[in-house]
Amino acid sequence: MEYNWDQRGADKDLLAKKWLGEDLYKTNKLKPQKERGECMDRPIVKPGDVITIGKEYKKAVVCKLQENNEIEIVYMGNKDDAINENACWNGSAWEFSHPGPCGGYADNNPRLKEFVGLLRNKTYNGYSHL
Repeated sequence: MEYNWDQRGADKDLLAKKWLGEDLYKTNKLKPQKERGECMDRPIVKPGDVITIGKEYKKAVVCKLQENNEIEIVYMGNKDDAINENACWNGSAWEFSHPGPCGGYADNNPRLKEFVGLLRNKTYNGYSHL
């Protein structure tokens, strides 16, 4: 299931309720933002940079810097599909900004084509440093 969170007129609370379910939505909504992992001042990165993110240490390519210290990234999903999602610096590592699957299919987004290409080349073409 994919939602375009940037779509005009999209009710993000309603989409979150449908995605998470009523109980999990209420639990997460009641937590203060700091408890959920507020973004700290991020290290210097730029679009095209490669970072490591999450508990599985996935490689990701930075696509866009956000004003709230978040960044938009693309990374490879479990089914060899490119996913775009926001990430946040927690003071020592990059983590996903939102719990659970919140990304979109980057392969279907023309704006992200360049970054998906970088990701696929660096992931599969023998770059051992990734």
